[in-house]
Amino acid sequence: MLEAVFGHRVDALCAHAADLIALITGLALATEHRPNPAAEANRLLALTLRGISPHA
Repeated sequence: MLEAVFGHRVDALCAHAADLIALITGLALATEHRPNPAAEANRLLALTLRGISPHA
């Protein structure tokens, strides 16, 4: 079904363990020197999971 909707991009939509580890590592590195790193990492993770497109 995903292939019917997204065509050849299905592989790009499938997350692997290494992808998730890279994402979390990136968030940790990006926020480690912030005043409140945990809160900033949570905010960025929420933004990542929701996406950055405005809702209609």
